[in-house]
Amino acid sequence: MLTDFHNHFLPHIDDGAETAAVSARICDYSWAQGIKRIIATPHFYPEKESVKDFLRRRSNAYSSYRKYASAFASLTIQLGAEIALSEGISLIDNFDKLTIARSPYIFIELPVFQFDKWIFSELNCILYRHKFIPIFSNIERYQIAYPSEAFESLLKTPKAIFQINTRSLLNQKTGLIIKDLLRKNRMVLFGSNAHNMNSRAPEWSVARERLISLLGNTQYNILVFQNNAFLNPKMAKK
Repeated sequence: MLTDFHNHFLPHIDDGAETAAVSARICDYSWAQGIKRIIATPHFYPEKESVKDFLRRRSNAYSSYRKYASAFASLTIQLGAEIALSEGISLIDNFDKLTIARSPYIFIELPVFQFDKWIFSELNCILYRHKFIPIFSNIERYQIAYPSEAFESLLKTPKAIFQINTRSLLNQKTGLIIKDLLRKNRMVLFGSNAHNMNSRAPEWSVARERLISLLGNTQYNILVFQNNAFLNPKMAKK
């Protein structure tokens, strides 16, 4: 895989990298494993700060990273946010500025500990009022966290895209989710969900081996191409 769609490497903005030095180490380790593009997805919690304040902090974090990471000029960085879905979030000021790289795609973290019916109301607002396309982060988590009917409904969300964490690929149930989504022609993206270089470092080698074992070389290569082409300005120019 050459693109990491879920990463908390930006320094001192959330529970991810604490310093620019750690940010650089995460990027260096990712590059060494073949990653050429990272989508920065720091956490955004609407109850803690405004979109305006979040964007200012994200800009400062990115500037701090850039000053430290001149060696990674070839690494493509696109700015996004991992948005904690909450009731009424689609109505907050400047919600439209939280999409990935000013695209129609918005990275959504669903509530982990409790399923509520308002979740689908908010998703409908995002889809039909804002006309944004949700990318669900860590979708494999919700097979356990949500009732089976609610999880199956999530997988049927129109136009939705599903992100899988690389560490979850060792779980057999995650493999079944991936195969089911691909069988239904749904887009699946992959991310390391890296936060540091200790317990949550970016790990891609095992993920690559697991996906090849799960899908076979041909489907794996198709998946890699799709992931790399998605929202990729360099490939759009070709």
